[in-house]
Amino acid sequence: MKHNFHKVLKLFVLFIPVTILLNSCGRDFKSVEDFVTKHQVDIKKSSDLLAQDIYDSCLRRVNYIILTASNGIETRENTLQGCNSDNKPNISRVKSANSVLLDYMKQLGQVASGKTVSFDENISELQTALTNLKVGTFTLPKTTVQAGTNLFQIFVNALSKEKRGRALKKAILCADNSLQIYIKGNSSLKDNEEQNGGLINIAQEGYIDGIVEIEKTQINGYYETYFATLRTSKEPQIPVALEVEKDYNEAMKIVQEKKDNAQNYIDVLKATAKAHSELKDVFQGTGKDAISTEEIKQLCQPVLAERENDLEKNNLSTKLDLKESEMIKAQEILSEYSQTVKSLHKNRTL
Repeated sequence: MKHNFHKVLKLFVLFIPVTILLNSCGRDFKSVEDFVTKHQVDIKKSSDLLAQDIYDSCLRRVNYIILTASNGIETRENTLQGCNSDNKPNISRVKSANSVLLDYMKQLGQVASGKTVSFDENISELQTALTNLKVGTFTLPKTTVQAGTNLFQIFVNALSKEKRGRALKKAILCADNSLQIYIKGNSSLKDNEEQNGGLINIAQEGYIDGIVEIEKTQINGYYETYFATLRTSKEPQIPVALEVEKDYNEAMKIVQEKKDNAQNYIDVLKATAKAHSELKDVFQGTGKDAISTEEIKQLCQPVLAERENDLEKNNLSTKLDLKESEMIKAQEILSEYSQTVKSLHKNRTL
């Protein structure tokens, strides 16, 4: 089965589609809803594959334990037990982590379509899942857990209570800092700086450098034993050697495919964070009509606390309305974002 990690990132094509912005003047938003529906099955399937492989990789590693070695059977049983006690529970936790971002984007589409937004998730269950999440040796820091919780509260408290255009603008302004932290671990990090605690690190530190690297090491050790035996054999073992080499190359090909596609996942996460930040800058504005950093703070704190905001009712009222110039700039940002995602898809290894 192909583990197409790049497909996970189809969910980010949902991310504030151009249609949402172009239609925000009051025209039909139905196309946004159709877009979400069309891709929902693939998105969920791909997200689940990423989470599932955290466990499946461990199970594959069990197959590369040499049972004839000293304590081989015991080592195998202990490893399998670890797969079930440590890796398996993280399937649902990683799914929950992915769903925060997926749900945020999905709700933007529903609001744009004029639908009533409803939420079944329990915030305490989300916090527990994020807190207990562990991929390899990587765990989410408290700041990232809080950022995920903030995103959840924003789409509950903002997207379910505002008019379509205003809700989108307000959500993007209020969600950006939390979204940057949730994806990159730090809202101020640039693309070329080391990420340190968000979804990117689940893929990089936890999955690529952790789980997949352990699998690679186990494969190397397993086949090295057989290669050593073949090298010291007094009789030519060419057919056997060729068969062992074929099996080894196939195992390492799977490892490399996993790494390459996980890197695609990371690259689209970075592109998504970048595009969202640029949209926030557009909606924040410049000059006399700009929404100041202090105004954003005053606007967004009540969203997280689920209370009314006098500032929003007064001087921010018109500022929250989407302007044609903002929509044009947003279209340019999303067009570039779309091309980036298409390029990554085109250059994928699978």
